[in-house]
Amino acid sequence: MIERFTEELEALGGHVHRGRDALERLRGEGVSVTPCLALIADTGTAVVSSRLSGGRRPGLVDPVHVIEAREDQLVPDLAAALERIGPELTQASAVTLVTGPSRTADIEQTLIQGVHGPKDVHVVFIE
Repeated sequence: MIERFTEELEALGGHVHRGRDALERLRGEGVSVTPCLALIADTGTAVVSSRLSGGRRPGLVDPVHVIEAREDQLVPDLAAALERIGPELTQASAVTLVTGPSRTADIEQTLIQGVHGPKDVHVVFIE
């Protein structure tokens, strides 16, 4: 499943890394690091919670969003992800599905990244 997740996320402009060293290299100014609730292999989507991330701002405002994940958080599809995160839905003020960098084509059908969220999304698998 990790291969499928990586393929889907990278096709959308996201990046996958492994290890705490990669996580530390990505930290810095303008970078939000948030924990992961689940990863959806079929779509390359990471699911994050405002409760676990310290509010709604992290991962939405900074230009770079880094999601700290584990391989055991991988599920095949949205249905499995919703089953896994069910209890969090009653506790968090927001649960966000992150599928690659923010993008819009609202104006003149010109695709622009990073307007309504981060321009870069990284998922780092921590062992």
